[in-house]
Amino acid sequence: MNLVRRVLVVSSLLMVACQSKPSSPSLTKEVQIRLSADSSRVELHRVRPDVLDYLQSDSMDEKKWQSFFSVYHTPADAEVRDFQRPLAGSYRVQDSTIFFVPEKKFEKDSLYFARCYSRQIMDEPSDLVMGRKLSVAQDFVEFEFRR
Repeated sequence: MNLVRRVLVVSSLLMVACQSKPSSPSLTKEVQIRLSADSSRVELHRVRPDVLDYLQSDSMDEKKWQSFFSVYHTPADAEVRDFQRPLAGSYRVQDSTIFFVPEKKFEKDSLYFARCYSRQIMDEPSDLVMGRKLSVAQDFVEFEFRR
């Protein structure tokens, strides 16, 4: 009987030791992109607070913003979709949201898409403006919309 108990105890310990530990909740969440209620701007939500703080404190030119978050006109030929130039416009951070307002208003009944080039925001906010890659290929959040 003693041997059976020892085997059960050892087996139980091995099973407990081999269980994977639950992963800690991620500090980052997948961002969300939406069109504003009046269809005048595109909004990027759920960006980490430390990244937002960094973006607000730094003067970023349009090209740096576009390497992180861009809006495009959807081409008729889907094969050239990834080669579109981003729309010109202005970026603004307010509260916990980043807003993109196009230089020219979105055209009625036209298709557009917006991309945030990182599903999960980088660990280091400075990576956004230091020329480092934001994500691996095809690792972006995309939002399609019609004005």
